[in-house]
Amino acid sequence: MIPILLTALLFGRVPDSIRIQLQEILRFGNRDSALSIAKRVLQEDNNPKDWQEMARILWSRGAREESYKLLSIGRKKLGNKHLFGRDFYLLYYRKRDYEKALMELVNILREEKRFDWVKREALRLKRYLGAEKSKRILEKLSKEKPTEPKIYYLLSDLYLQERDFKKAANYLHKAGEEKGLIPLAREALSAGENDIATEILDMVDKGDRNAEWFFLKGRVLCEKKEYRKAQQALLKASERGHRKAKEILLNVLLTKLRNPQEVLRLTQLDSINIFRVKALLSLGKEEEAMRLATLGQKKSPEFAFELAYLKILGSDLVGADSAFKAFIMHFPSSDMVNDALFYMEIVNLLSGPGGVDVIKIEKALAMNRPKEAEEKARAFLREYQAGPLSDYTRLLLAKALVQQGKDGEALGVLKGLKEGTEGFIVAKGLFEAYKLARDSIGDPEEAQDILETLILRFPDSPYADVARSLM
Repeated sequence: MIPILLTALLFGRVPDSIRIQLQEILRFGNRDSALSIAKRVLQEDNNPKDWQEMARILWSRGAREESYKLLSIGRKKLGNKHLFGRDFYLLYYRKRDYEKALMELVNILREEKRFDWVKREALRLKRYLGAEKSKRILEKLSKEKPTEPKIYYLLSDLYLQERDFKKAANYLHKAGEEKGLIPLAREALSAGENDIATEILDMVDKGDRNAEWFFLKGRVLCEKKEYRKAQQALLKASERGHRKAKEILLNVLLTKLRNPQEVLRLTQLDSINIFRVKALLSLGKEEEAMRLATLGQKKSPEFAFELAYLKILGSDLVGADSAFKAFIMHFPSSDMVNDALFYMEIVNLLSGPGGVDVIKIEKALAMNRPKEAEEKARAFLREYQAGPLSDYTRLLLAKALVQQGKDGEALGVLKGLKEGTEGFIVAKGLFEAYKLARDSIGDPEEAQDILETLILRFPDSPYADVARSLM
């Protein structure tokens, strides 16, 4: 009789005769006999679905313990590819044996490719077990089964939830998941963990270093102010098609390495590029820069803003005022609107005493001559110690210092701005001080204090509105 039944089971179903027999036996509570019959029927069966179906028959008739005994036998018989992990996970979860349930998640990963589901369940169990115990269980399991990479996936995810990027990366690396290291490095970089981001990127094999890898490497090097190395990495990212890499590369070349010629070389095939405009200006080619900015003014807010600024440098103050008004009208939702309003106020001041000298300082900065700009600014401040243009000149002095890498001195100049008749200049200065403290100096507490000062002193300033959104 058994061979005939096994033939039926090969087609993935338990014959009705067996179902009836089991039901009758279980109706009288003879669970051991029911389990024995199930074992005999399945002794030559290697189909995991048959084992599961037979276990469900036992379960449905009240023989729950026996159903799992059967699956345990099947687990040993069928080997690592058929561990019935999902069935055992549900068993231990219902029993609130969360430690064993967590172990069964590893078995599910060995059987199936439903990692997202398993990750969610692991986080659910972590709420009951606690993060530390969850990690201890999995780490112990990883030592018992060092060749099982799926355990490392779960450990990596647990550490990632705690923002421990280094350990998350180490376990991901052990799992052999090289490509997963790159997005992990991106998260570490976004969290300001630059050294850890570097370590994670260095874990990636050379063969897996794609455009995103070189882009992140370039960003890390920028944070470390290793601009020459950053240039090389960003260039490789750009050559591999990374869209954002070229923009950062051009900015590094122009503002950090002061190499406008290289910017022009890299943008020679671009019909219109804002960095090309800036590079031309820094080389003193104002007319060509103006021509390109005019071509792009209706296509991009960056070009329209740059065109208005170029008019200031050309001492066309009436034209600059009109251009900034046109910018606000065409790009009212741009994040540069506050700066446009700011410069409209500055244009009015530049028509007064000392305005010509201040424009010369602006021009020196635009042409990447920060030392000259610093000297001119200090000379101006010796002559004009007070007044709105003096406050504005201090902003330009801070910018010249930043371009020379004197961030701390620049921050001191900006924080030293006194509230005068033109409070909008001081508000702008405080906002620039905030960005300097946050991004260049890396002092978040100082940056936060500056924001609070800005909001308290100039609550109606548009920069205060931005500050509130950053608190």
